[in-house]
Parts: sequence; C-alpha cells; structure tokens
Amino acid sequence: MSNFQVNLGGATSMSYRQARLYNNKSQGWYIEYATLNDENQYQRGRIRLNRLWKQSSTMADFKVKAESVIMSINNQLQMHYAPMQTMPMVLPNPVQYVPVPAMHP
Repeated sequence: MSNFQVNLGGATSMSYRQARLYNNKSQGWYIEYATLNDENQYQRGRIRLNRLWKQSSTMADFKVKAESVIMSINNQLQMHYAPMQTMPMVLPNPVQYVPVPAMHP
C-alpha cells in the first residue's frame, strides 16, 4: 500500500499515513492514521473501535468490520480528505471520529 505523495518545495513528502488497526490494554481496539496539517506536520487521527468489538460475535466478524472502516478511511485520504481542516469523515456506525494532538514524523 502506498501513500499519496506531495511535492513540498523540491522535497517529496507523504501527505498522509494510511489507517492501521491497533490494540493495547489501556485503549483497546483503535484505528490510527495521520495527515499533514497547515504547518506540514503530521497530525494523528484515532478512531476507537471498542463498541464495534463488543457488538461483534467473533474475532473474524470484528476484523471484517474493522477492515471496512480502514478501507473507507484510506479511500477518503487518497481523495485528499483533510480531517483536521474540514468536517469529520463519513464512517460506518457506530464508529466516531476523534482527533488527537499532532505528532512529529
């Protein structure tokens, strides 16, 4: 999977980092991605999937649903969606978009 590249003053940089599924004890299941903000710094987006996990009957069912959300996010990012500058992206229910502070590449 490749990320969209943008030319910033002669240097080529990624305008986003693709969505990926994560799990840890303190936060549970979540999807994380990053986009460049106006200061050319990556700003992380995180979508928690704990409700989706509880509503799934099996791990396979959960992963199919999570992959659907990931594909939706990545498709929107490829279409130059800038979540930190516009309205929240459209995701399948019951997932909710939650922005988090910027991170440095």
